[in-house]
Amino acid sequence: MSKKKGDSVVLLSGGLDSAVVLAMELKAGRKVRPLYFDYGQPQHFTEMAHTRAILKHLGLHEAIAEYVSLVHYWKPYSHDGNFDYPMRNVIFISIAVNYAYGLGIPRVVTGIRNSIYADTTCLFVDVFGGMVSTLAQDKVQVEHPIYWMTKSQVLKKALKLGVEPSLTYSCIRGDEPCGECPSCKARKRLGI
Repeated sequence: MSKKKGDSVVLLSGGLDSAVVLAMELKAGRKVRPLYFDYGQPQHFTEMAHTRAILKHLGLHEAIAEYVSLVHYWKPYSHDGNFDYPMRNVIFISIAVNYAYGLGIPRVVTGIRNSIYADTTCLFVDVFGGMVSTLAQDKVQVEHPIYWMTKSQVLKKALKLGVEPSLTYSCIRGDEPCGECPSCKARKRLGI
């Protein structure tokens, strides 16, 4: 397998974090392969539309995010009106690494930030990243460049990189911002 030095697979969700990571990769002059997942989330169509808008805004007019549908294999559960998708990052990163490995792309880049969810903790990032690297024979590395940033720092980075925050979408309850879920509340605090 030949390495395509500098290329990366970038996981996109239509949200601010993944848009910033994509912009960071492009600013560094890297060729990117966007990857988007439909995992049964109620906001899928809106996220996909925002993902396309972000790609176009960042100059990737001809790029279409590779689309992976997991909708028939995975069902969320709801608590407190919020949908939860346990271990989604395990699944997303596993598929992305396999995709990158097959294309000879040495890097998978995510917009994961440190939080309370099990698949965003330091332990997850360290252990799962090491395991993936070993299984991919060190030919693919998983990177999380905004992992330690606060949402406010991500917004500042977005503005610095020319990412238009209004093109992103983060409500976890559906196709219209609910104003009450954790993602909507974070955006409201930031004035997005």
